[in-house]
Amino acid sequence: MSDAGIVLLYAVLHMALVALPGAAAVVIAGCRGVRDVVTLLAIGMVASGASAMLAFWAYFGSHRLGLLASFTIPAASGIVVCRYGVRLGRQFPWKRLAFPVMLWAFGTLFLLFLGFLHGGVEHPIQTASVRFSHKLPSDNWLPLYFSESIYKFGHSRVPPSVSTWLSSDRPPLQMGYVLAARPFGSWTNGLHYQVLGVALQQVWIVGMWALLEAARVRGRTRALILTAALVSDIAIVHGFFVWPKLVAVAFLLTAAAFIFADRWTTARRKPGFAVLLACLFTLAMLCHGTSMYCVIPLVLLAALRGRPTRGWIAAGLLAVAVLYAPWLAYQHCFDPPGNRLVKSMLASHEAVDHRPVLGTIVDAYSKIGLRKAIDNKINNVNAITGAAGGVDNIAHAIRLASTGHFHAALATARDVRFYSLLQSLGVFAFAPALMLLLRLRRRARSSTDWTFAGTCFGLVGVACALWIVVQFGTGDTVAVMSGEKVSGAFSAAIIHAGSLAVPMLAITGCVAGLAAMSSRLAAIFVGIDVPLVLALYTPALSPLPGSTRFSYVFAAGAALFLTGFVVTALQWRPRRPAAMRASQPATKATQAT
Repeated sequence: MSDAGIVLLYAVLHMALVALPGAAAVVIAGCRGVRDVVTLLAIGMVASGASAMLAFWAYFGSHRLGLLASFTIPAASGIVVCRYGVRLGRQFPWKRLAFPVMLWAFGTLFLLFLGFLHGGVEHPIQTASVRFSHKLPSDNWLPLYFSESIYKFGHSRVPPSVSTWLSSDRPPLQMGYVLAARPFGSWTNGLHYQVLGVALQQVWIVGMWALLEAARVRGRTRALILTAALVSDIAIVHGFFVWPKLVAVAFLLTAAAFIFADRWTTARRKPGFAVLLACLFTLAMLCHGTSMYCVIPLVLLAALRGRPTRGWIAAGLLAVAVLYAPWLAYQHCFDPPGNRLVKSMLASHEAVDHRPVLGTIVDAYSKIGLRKAIDNKINNVNAITGAAGGVDNIAHAIRLASTGHFHAALATARDVRFYSLLQSLGVFAFAPALMLLLRLRRRARSSTDWTFAGTCFGLVGVACALWIVVQFGTGDTVAVMSGEKVSGAFSAAIIHAGSLAVPMLAITGCVAGLAAMSSRLAAIFVGIDVPLVLALYTPALSPLPGSTRFSYVFAAGAALFLTGFVVTALQWRPRRPAAMRASQPATKATQAT
């Protein structure tokens, strides 16, 4: 079988393994009368994440128990879907649930075929570390490394550290998915792991679909947002380099769907929604701790929109404890100290010690003093905006391109967009100013899109403010953004030191705001940005391991799946509110009379 056929086969297998527990939960919820699409998607995502955590703890208990979980969960899920799915009939929103699944499948296959466009299938993990960026560290390999130890030895042996990282430093959700799929196929060269990782990273598409559905954004605007987000630095670079940062975005966007929209007035009164929302937040934290930079603004927004009852809060806290307490016990008892990543970001302290986080932060700020601390926060602002150093790098990239050094120009542009939040937006960085200028001259054509864009920007603004203040910062931001190894680099406010949901929401807000003023203008921006991003990331700038030659099959596949994604997104028609649907026949009758 050809490389393209193997990648396609693995993708189908792992997408099925990821989706089956969620599909079973959706069918069960449907049998209990749930028909709201956003709620069903949230239930499915929580069930999928919970099943992965169940597999993690099963293998931690014993190898046999883990194998039982690996085979029982998908088998039982398949039986539930086949047996009870038929009973739901046509009244169940099958078609509307199929849209995000189809988009997820197209998005996953597009990125896989784009990633292996120049070869590297024989060494997929090493290929992912250089394909779309400068040489990245071994973070994409760590979930596989630690899960292999747990797969073989369970709790009988603490996984050995690697590159100074402990197993307690890496959140377990991606490891859970890897362990659940581990018995299916040979994992010798890492291709199974890479394909599964890309499928997991691209689940953000389902979360984005839920958010846009809940906010009732117009159909064309939704298609533009999804296309811009798929063909973006965040989805391409962090989707193929499979560290678990992008997986968290799926849960955060789904949680935002309950808070952004009018459904919050209902959700904050029902304990069932408290459990659902708490599970989404907790699963995001179990993907990566930096999700807190998006969780806090979402909680603040929810509190501003209406406080829930005490029983609601208690139900949510109980759900958080059930999901997160076992991992806290693992971190602090099985492989301590479990707080290194937090201390490296908030105190620029990377050594292994047993000091508490708060004490480490106080000591770090006491050593540098007030003036240096303020300088560090200014450096965080510069890291987010790019500042003068980012502008110089862009100018340098333009000069290189004008003299014919295209590879060097693309490499410089990739580095700038990898670190700086503002500059990663590309042409959309100009969108907020243009939106405001147009808004001063005339009303928005869609108040729904405009309100949604404003909410996105508000959330991004609060998240960036937290990012700037909370991150310790480093005195050499320019060196960090140039890709140099600098002590305290984790403490700088660069993109991957925060939540990737923030740049995703920034892109979403830019497209929605432009579309609120003019759908044609938004289409022009997306039509400019997508080819530029594809031109930036299609070439392979670094030597890839193994056989590295351009594949026309992978190129055709990437083009086909991207086209399928866009066409599917354009076919999506938002469901009108019930009141509007009820009034439609009366309106037609009046016109006929």
